Amino acid sequence: RQGPGHPGGHGGGGREARYRLHTVLQRDRQGGQSLEPGHRAVLGHRVRGDRGAFRLLAGHAVRAQCLGGGRSGHLGCGDCHRRNYRFDGVDWNREAIVRGTGGRLFDIESGDDFGEDIGLSADGNTLAVGASNTNRAYVFSFDGSEWSLDALFEGQNVLGENVFGDDVAISADGNTVAVGSPWEDELAGAVYVFRFDGTNWNQESRIQGENGDESDGFGKVSLSADGTLLLVGASREDSVATGIDGDQTDNSASGAGAVYLYRYDNFNWQRAAYIKASNTESADQFGANVVISSDGNTIAVAATGEDSRATGVNGDQNDNSIADSAAVYIFRFDGSSWSQDAYVKSTNPDDRDYFGGANGIALSADGSTLAIGAGREDSAATGIGGDQSDNSASLAGAVYVY
Repeated sequence: RQGPGHPGGHGGGGREARYRLHTVLQRDRQGGQSLEPGHRAVLGHRVRGDRGAFRLLAGHAVRAQCLGGGRSGHLGCGDCHRRNYRFDGVDWNREAIVRGTGGRLFDIESGDDFGEDIGLSADGNTLAVGASNTNRAYVFSFDGSEWSLDALFEGQNVLGENVFGDDVAISADGNTVAVGSPWEDELAGAVYVFRFDGTNWNQESRIQGENGDESDGFGKVSLSADGTLLLVGASREDSVATGIDGDQTDNSASGAGAVYLYRYDNFNWQRAAYIKASNTESADQFGANVVISSDGNTIAVAATGEDSRATGVNGDQNDNSIADSAAVYIFRFDGSSWSQDAYVKSTNPDDRDYFGGANGIALSADGSTLAIGAGREDSAATGIGGDQSDNSASLAGAVYVY
């Protein structure tokens, strides 16, 4: 978060400002669309703001209307930062405000998107931060008394609109960082892997999908704890394949999405699996969010455009009567191969609840517990196990634990 009451996006104004966010799901090459207060952009459209056109990926906030204490306008801010807190055994205390070093291409008003995504090592002493509006990512370290900047990473083309830093992941030991750059090569996307050798940070690899096509959006990332498994989502990949290692050549399911798993072996990254949903369909956006468990044996993948009416675990995938109700798919490794283990829906699916969207999936280290956020769920329930049927609190949000 960028400050108190500033949920996941960026905006001008004071620290106490609250914002209502608007999102778009996919870039449109042909023109744009203006946003009015309270308006939500439509899939397939580009947003045009007061400082030009903005091309966004799934779940990316593009414009904020100030609700108090700040100003409305373009998603840039003069107070883009991350606040770090540390637990002393009794209380949580604010330890530092971590800021970027200043964007090369954008002034402070247009915004760096510093903090677009973050990753923290297991011991809490290494922090990776994405700043996609400047095509940068940063690594900070804590020496026991203060935070300092260790490294600044840049994508292959720092002058392009690559949104390098849109997604970041860090290994448990803090020595491996993966950075997504989903707009590279005409939105085909790429992922960069950086590794610390004990003295310096070095770019180890630049990875693209083997069947990468324009607009695939390859770039949502997650790392196993030891940094040897890399999971990458490409939510606009088009193949009609299902399951594990299917046919990648039939691109008749536009925007169905795919996930790629890579293994680090003998100093090289090799693809370990090409993963698709069991009910692949156009515009499902499978891979909009991806998580791999710390032990590397469980994978969770969100498909934010999936449409089925199923509820709970392993329901009927074939009744597509609730548009964009979304689903999460669980895959497990048995020691020799990957397979789909579960098809997960909310217990009260509704259209556009954004189940599993943004960064709304978390797995326990051993993959046995799954938490899924639905940031646009509408029920007025409070606390644990409340009444899900009263949809009178629009976009209140909910979290489901399995």
